Amino acid sequence: MIRIVNKDEINDLINETNYRISNNTFEQCYVYELNNKIIGLIDFSDIYDRIELNYIWVKQDYRNQHFSKKLMNFMIDYANKKQINNITLEVSINNIVALNLYKQFGFKKVAIRKQYYNGIDGILMIRKYDK
Repeated sequence: MIRIVNKDEINDLINETNYRISNNTFEQCYVYELNNKIIGLIDFSDIYDRIELNYIWVKQDYRNQHFSKKLMNFMIDYANKKQINNITLEVSINNIVALNLYKQFGFKKVAIRKQYYNGIDGILMIRKYDK
């Protein structure tokens, strides 16, 4: 089950992931629950005519079981329902697992952000489709 959460509900995940929810009014944070236990989360900003993926994470014990794909599908369905056809994200050039996931969902590289992640280049990616 995927559901929206607030900052207080995921304090234990904040410690485990170093993830921080901002006070941005555009930000949406959803968790994936399995057997009443949070095993993953996706955070994105819904900014008028586009969505920006801020963070996606799945607990180590649940990786390689397609939960990240379910979270990505959830975000894309959210965008489709709101008729948003532009989703962007940044990812470390070294994060091969994430890059492969994003490519599976039609994201394309648009730019390199030099030394964006503490000296490591970041890749700006976008997913667009015609309505």
